[in-house]
Amino acid sequence: MPLGERIILSEEISNALSDYLRKFIDISLVKAAFLITKGGQLLNQKGISTKSGKLFSIVSLVSGIFSSTQKLSALLGEDSFKNFFQEGKRFSIYYSLLIEPFVFVTIFDDNAILGDVQIRVDEFKKKIKGMLLSTFEDKTGGPILSLTSRTPEEALTDLFDFNM
Repeated sequence: MPLGERIILSEEISNALSDYLRKFIDISLVKAAFLITKGGQLLNQKGISTKSGKLFSIVSLVSGIFSSTQKLSALLGEDSFKNFFQEGKRFSIYYSLLIEPFVFVTIFDDNAILGDVQIRVDEFKKKIKGMLLSTFEDKTGGPILSLTSRTPEEALTDLFDFNM
């Protein structure tokens, strides 16, 4: 997804994602779950406090790691690596490509079990894939999920506050 494009979700889809993410956290025992694009756009999240100031850094870094790992897979002759796991002392991260360009990210501690998280992500993928693929247009023909193109100047304006 080029820099000048971003995904806009309808209120209905955004609310449904919030519900799915809340339920996912409850049943999987992960600390946080979020849906991003490969380009680093956060679409929805639950579990990470926006007050910490770390959310967008985490999203950007995960997106970069995901993209670089995709390039690594190409060098090794693979189509792509779709699932990743990184383990730390206190927290682990598991992320998975749902469908292009959507990446589902989970952060968890010892209360969650990796195998269970993987199974729950696969279940979530089935639910979310159908929703995203079947709802590009609503019953009135209007877009529910759309890509908007922006000029590089508009993309730059989103990065910086020029009205300071």
